[in-house]
Amino acid sequence: MDFLMRASGAHTGEWYISEVNTFPGFTPISLFPALITASGMSFADLSLHLVRTALAQRQAGR
Repeated sequence: MDFLMRASGAHTGEWYISEVNTFPGFTPISLFPALITASGMSFADLSLHLVRTALAQRQAGR
């Protein structure tokens, strides 16, 4: 699930469901890559993290 938080106005701090998905988008207009970039992580670092996490879960039998 993707969530958005209102940053200003009468409902500041309220959370909203943006969309329900099983695989985040990786297009230039997708929120997921924008959030990763805003956090300071590069796309290469993200890709490596995702692969390492998947391999670790596979080895753990999950």
